[in-house]
Amino acid sequence: MQTGLRMLVAGICLSAGCSMSVPQETAILSTTVGRQIAALHASQEAWIRAYYDLSRRRVDDFIARRWTPVFMENFVADSQVLAKVAEPGANAEQIMLEFAQAGQDEIERQRASLLAPLNRQEAKALRSLDQVYAQLSQMQSTVTAYIQTAHDVQAEQDRVAERFGLLEAKNDLVDKAIETSDQITAILEAGDDPKEALSRLKTLFDQDGEGE
Repeated sequence: MQTGLRMLVAGICLSAGCSMSVPQETAILSTTVGRQIAALHASQEAWIRAYYDLSRRRVDDFIARRWTPVFMENFVADSQVLAKVAEPGANAEQIMLEFAQAGQDEIERQRASLLAPLNRQEAKALRSLDQVYAQLSQMQSTVTAYIQTAHDVQAEQDRVAERFGLLEAKNDLVDKAIETSDQITAILEAGDDPKEALSRLKTLFDQDGEGE
């Protein structure tokens, strides 16, 4: 789709460069490119959201299936909850309730420690994408206005070249979402001890946070 957009914009630029009298079809083509920019924006936003949703599901699955069982086993042993319940006069129901709540709080704390940086990274990527497309839309409006009046060919060609740079910038945002998803998958599929995997995930997110 991006290749098609490049060809359309390049075609507009070449048409403008060949003649100071721009045919009506070219103006219509420029308007069509503007609509394609909006469609590309929606498409790439959906891609970014989908990859971060996938990353969140992988984190949730890791916490539930791998980290929590190991944590609970150690938590039971360290808290000596069974010994406390067996003590004479102990309020077993209250002890177990407090034990279960403490365990659940720690599980949620660890889950949040992984999901929060993912959510921040996604929000940052979407804000950046909106900014890039806002610039693209503004520049496209300038292209269309220029074509309709056929002024300053070289200036418009410079704007087109600048827009290609913006197209590359938005691709970087999608690539980052895919890269993050792949890195999470690699860590979770490495077969490490759950504690080690949790540590590696936190290190990954800390490194990403340093660039913000």
